[in-house]
Parts: sequence; structure tokens; C-alpha cells
Amino acid sequence: MRFPVASTTCDIETSLTTDYRRFAWGIERIVLDSISNHLPADSKGSKTTVRIKQEGRWYDLKRADPAKPAEEVVFEDDGAGYSAGLLSVLFSPKAADVMSVGQFGEGLKLVAAAALRSGIDVEYRSKNWIAVPYAKSERIDEHAVQRLCFHITENGDHIEGSRTVFRNPSKELMREIFKIPEKVLALNDSFSVIYAEGSSTPENRHATRLYRNWPSRYHPRIIDLGAGDKSLFIKGVRVQTMGAIFSYDLGLENISPDRLFADRETLLNEIARILKECTDHSVIETLLREAETDRCYRFEFEALRDRRPQSSLIYADYRIPKDDPETEKFKELWRRMDIPKTQTNPWVDVFRKLYGENAVLASSNVNENSDARLMGFNPVKLNSDLDCYLGILGIKRASSLATEKQYRWVDRLDLTPAETGMLERIPEITETVLGELIPVDVRVYSGLFLNTGREIESQHGVYVRSPDGQEYIGIKQSQLQSLEAFASTYIHELGHLVTGKGDYYREFTDFFIQALTKFVLIYMTDKVSAGDPQ
Repeated sequence: MRFPVASTTCDIETSLTTDYRRFAWGIERIVLDSISNHLPADSKGSKTTVRIKQEGRWYDLKRADPAKPAEEVVFEDDGAGYSAGLLSVLFSPKAADVMSVGQFGEGLKLVAAAALRSGIDVEYRSKNWIAVPYAKSERIDEHAVQRLCFHITENGDHIEGSRTVFRNPSKELMREIFKIPEKVLALNDSFSVIYAEGSSTPENRHATRLYRNWPSRYHPRIIDLGAGDKSLFIKGVRVQTMGAIFSYDLGLENISPDRLFADRETLLNEIARILKECTDHSVIETLLREAETDRCYRFEFEALRDRRPQSSLIYADYRIPKDDPETEKFKELWRRMDIPKTQTNPWVDVFRKLYGENAVLASSNVNENSDARLMGFNPVKLNSDLDCYLGILGIKRASSLATEKQYRWVDRLDLTPAETGMLERIPEITETVLGELIPVDVRVYSGLFLNTGREIESQHGVYVRSPDGQEYIGIKQSQLQSLEAFASTYIHELGHLVTGKGDYYREFTDFFIQALTKFVLIYMTDKVSAGDPQ
């Protein structure tokens, strides 16, 4: 026979004042952090319930009438419950649990402090105790403070799981409570999962096998919330809106204690990892279509920029310490997995599917795009960040297609008599510049052309040394119209032929200094011979 145990009461004091984080904790945080404590991952239960009492009757959140006042609201779970002692310390037993929302040990205390500031009647219940927050007035030096305390009643009714109870809730509080389905995925029946890491689709079924054997972790998801702004959820609870193409539910730990925002760099890297590993063609197609039609800022485009290098091995992304004894186990698991070697990346496959097998990345140069079309290619203009990522994956660019250039050489028989006569002066010019006559192979070209047939800008002359060691000088046909133009071009290329050096080498410069010196000496000698006193 069990005998009833008399209830006892006590008071717990915290080190917090009711003003602690007052600017970050309002009605929304009261609701979201309260419901977070009752989610299955945090409560270790199987379900979370929101019940609302209206006109003396209890209704589930989804059946309650937002237009009617409420007498009482209860958030509850069927989990393991928690001890009242946690109300006095900034400690969370869930801090090491990668699946739980709570990690800072502040939620219960800050909900209570915000409720006291807002005049909200809140009560915590779990196991065999009930806690009601109150403010204790104190004076520390010249400062008047309100210390957060809890009145605890123990050995009352014993319940399974835990509850947060709001009595006589205000209209403002009820408006936020009715928004819970929009902000907490566990209570949202209308959202859909577009892509989940490790999902058992045909494309990534092998990765799924790896995840099943991996230490517990929160698998991120790309989700569709329907109409409205795109949002970032952390472990199922909304944190912020995003200028993005998709909404995301991630398992990030690096967020502010008030859960107002996530670390931007961490967020970008996580989204980049998800998108780069994504095998869902519909997700990739949506991103490409958006990059084609709307080239302004999107979070995904920034994430896909050429950021920090990431490992090509999946196990490197889970932050397992190098000295962890499990590391080698999972490396071996990865090596033994029968992962097919695909010939292409899913991003490349979708790009070809959307734009054709002859699609290339467009250039900012309209002539290069025009050349690509003449060669039978389809230049595709995309957002610059996504363009760079696709280029890294090996998709060709219109600019690279124009690298095959060739000189169009002219047969000597097709030259006019005047042009032929100009070439006949080559020995004379050569001997004058060098002081000796050497054989020089000179060829004439009409221009420099792409393999599309379009002429591009070229130099007036060119010195060529072929792989077999043959050397010759090319002169553009237009330079044969005057002796000055022809001599200037020929002497310049002769300098390259004699020195074997480029324009900016000292040997090339010295060639012209020596030639000029030679002309000066000849000039001065001729003047002395003519009897000029100078």
C-alpha cells in the first residue's frame, strides 16, 4: 500500500535579473523557446502537444479558434522530464546532443524573466514538481535589481514528461502561439522536404548506407514552405528570413544564444556543402533557372563562390578529431563501400539537360559568344558565382573556344608586282642593319583568323620558331604598301630572329642600340669624307 507524501515547498534563486537580455527576449522568444523544450529531440519523448482552453473546453492548437480568447495554454511532451535544480544554473544537459535545439542552458530562465517583464503568468511542471517564477527586489551597492527566483512545490501530482503552462494569456501572446506552425517544423503539416541529406533516393542510396553507420548528427534539409519569404530553420525552429531560393533546416551549432541569427560564414559553408553534394536534379535545375533569369543576389549564389577548399571525402565533413579512435573505422567503412564511379557530376548532367550537349558558359565578350555560336555551341549566361562554380566542374567557356587561331598565309604568286618588289629589298635591308648578308625566310599573311572565319586584331609582323627548329618572319600583307611600314616591321622581327628574345629582354634592346650606333658611325664617317668640319 502506497501512502501519500506531503508536498513541500522551497525557493530557488538564480544569478540572473529580470532585465537580463531584455532587448532580445520578447513574446516570440517566450513562445519559441518554450515549445523547443518540448520537442522530441529535447524532451526525449515521442510527441509534442499544444493545448488551448477556450470557453471551458480543451482544443488542440490546430482546432482552436484564433478569434476567441483563451483561459489557459499548455505545451507538453511525453519525454523523460527534467529536474527543478536546472532552473538555478546556466547549464544544459543537452549541450552535447547534436539533435537537440537547446544547448545554452538559458531558455527556461530567460522565458521566465521575459514572462515576468511582460506580465505573463507562466508555470513549469515536470515529474513531481511545479515551479512558478517571481522577482525578488534587492539592492547591490547603489543599484536596485530584480533577481529571478522560482517557487518550487514538490511531491505534488506526478506527471509523465513535462509541461509549460500559460494562464490567462494576452492577445499578443495568443497571436504568437497561433504562429507556432509557421515557425516550428514539428508542428507544421504544410511544408514539404525538397531534399534531405542522406535520403534514400536512387542517386544517393550509397551515401545513405554511410549515414546509417555514422555517429548521430542532424541531417540538413532543403524545404518548401509555400508562399512567402524563405527562412532558415535550425533543428526545426525558425531563426531568420533569408534572401534565398530555398528555405533550409540545418543542424548548425554556431548560432547566437538568443537564436536571432546564425554565424554567416558557417551558414554559407554549410549551404555550399549541401548544394555541392546534392544529387537531386530538380534542386539543381531550379538553381540554374534562377541563375539564368535572375542574376541578382541570392544566398545560394554567394555560398557557391570559390570558397575554402572542401574535402572530397564525406567523412572529413563531420569534424571527427584526428585522434578519435572511430576515425579509422569510418575511413575503412568508406573504402569498402561499393560506390559507383560516375563519369559526370549531377550539376553537369542537369546543365546539359537544360541547355543541350553543345552548351557552354557565355563570355562577357559578345564577339566570343558570336564565335561560339558560329562553331555550333550554345553560350549560356548565368549568375557570375554559379558560372564560376560550373567552370570549376569542367564546363567549357565560350572564351576558351576562341583559342584556336591561325595566320592565313598568302602565296607569293598571289602578290601584286609592287608587293613582290618590296620583298625583293629584304637582302639590302638585312645587310644594312647587320653589316652582313644572312638568309632570312620571310612569309606574308593576310591576317589572323579564328576557326570560325572571323579575323581578329593582330600584330603587323611575327617571328616564329617552330618545334622542329625552323625560323621565319611573318609580315602582314598590308605592311607591303610602303617602304617605311615594311622596313619598320621587318627590322623589328629581324631583331627577334637574331637575338631569339622577346620585346622586353635586354638582348633585344641591345640589338637596336648596336644597329643605331652603326648608322651613326656611317653617317659621321660620310660627313668627314665630304670635308665637313664637324
